[in-house]
Amino acid sequence: MLKLMQSIHSSGWVQVRITNLIREGIETANKVLSLLEDMKSKFCTDTVKSASLLRTISDNEASTYNELAAYHSDDLEMSIYYNNLSLDIYESIGDTESRQTIQAIIDLKCDESKETAVESLRHLFNEAAQDETVYGCNSAEAIESVIGTASYLLLSNHAIEAERLLEKYIPISCRVHGNEHDKTKKIKKFLNRCKTRLVTLDYGHDESGVMQALRYEDDGDKCVIRGPVEIENVIYFALTEGATEYTVDSSSLLFAPGMPIICQGLQKAAHLNGKLADIRSYDTDKDRYTIYFEDTSLKPVAVKRKNVRIVFDLPEIE
Repeated sequence: MLKLMQSIHSSGWVQVRITNLIREGIETANKVLSLLEDMKSKFCTDTVKSASLLRTISDNEASTYNELAAYHSDDLEMSIYYNNLSLDIYESIGDTESRQTIQAIIDLKCDESKETAVESLRHLFNEAAQDETVYGCNSAEAIESVIGTASYLLLSNHAIEAERLLEKYIPISCRVHGNEHDKTKKIKKFLNRCKTRLVTLDYGHDESGVMQALRYEDDGDKCVIRGPVEIENVIYFALTEGATEYTVDSSSLLFAPGMPIICQGLQKAAHLNGKLADIRSYDTDKDRYTIYFEDTSLKPVAVKRKNVRIVFDLPEIE
């Protein structure tokens, strides 16, 4: 079991596979970049008259490079390369807010602990969303940045925060863009991904691969799972052909990093029982999860597997 968990965590839970959808996205993004380059050469010869158009083209170029960075999420070097291209563009057009946000994202990808970069990214997003002179929470720009912010929260195993952020912005996107707009649909799809509780099983089971935990039974002693699940990227997943439901012992489940959980059965720290947290890491030597509580007044702790239970639906914030 420890060897399995070690291999899972060392590979970032599961190795992201570029599917046909992702390949098509990369091809489309490169076509967009080519089109934008043609527009610059054809319509931006007069610097004075074309300043506004050039700014719009540059904004779109930077956004496309960031899309490519997301598509290459399984290739850290290439992902950072595309983020740096967008960083250069934001620098050239004087977009300080966007430059700081992308720099925080790059820092997040490079920072092993990630906590400093996550805090920086969180601060930048909240500052821009709350300040009407920058974006404002009802702006299209804030909605656009939600996916990127939530993606890196999820990649850093801050899954509860990512899920709550997406929940908040679905009605905002519906109001601003409409229920059938692509951005609204993308936020909804990403929220569905965040709500999917991913697990694997100990050795000794016929079932293998990544599974979706559906519910507990028998007072939590058993858990119903379904799978295997195919992970396409940080946002998308799909059940593989022939996905089946199984009922297994809950003690056999291995939780994905970021899994929302509550503590149970703690004796020396009984005040933590029932508290909401997410799993940030796993110590293979001690066979314990390190968990961080949503209530930040509580310090992170290391707990045994038997002392955590999946939270399938987040409670409302009191």
